[in-house]
Amino acid sequence: MQKRLHEQERLLRSITGNVSDGLYRLVPGEGIVYANQAFAQLFGYDGAAEVLGLDPHALHAHAERQAAPLRVPEESTQNEEVLLRRKDGSTFVGLLGGAVVRDEDGTVQHIDGVVTDITDLKEREKTLKGERDRFETLFETLLQER
Repeated sequence: MQKRLHEQERLLRSITGNVSDGLYRLVPGEGIVYANQAFAQLFGYDGAAEVLGLDPHALHAHAERQAAPLRVPEESTQNEEVLLRRKDGSTFVGLLGGAVVRDEDGTVQHIDGVVTDITDLKEREKTLKGERDRFETLFETLLQER
């Protein structure tokens, strides 16, 4: 039994250590109680230990406007785009997803979440939209000239 438990722990460590998305557990009143290395790196920290106990408000670019930092939508299948802040103050667009875990009374016990940096994707999307708008304008101009 001990060997099997050890194998399961090793498997879990391997999975959480090898994914490129940031994984975390947030406990109300305690802050971040678990984060993988990718989470720490996304936010500009050297190691996961540096983010443990961190106030999640520090990770939001507009913390004053955030009601529940690092929250995930009540519908766990939905993702939310949020502007996040790194340790050095720079920002990135993160896609938050995960699950809110409640006890039998409905009280939030913790949030298990994932953060994906989609900054490059958003920039490409913006560039493509600009190109599309430019071509539409060009096409409309050509039609008007006929």
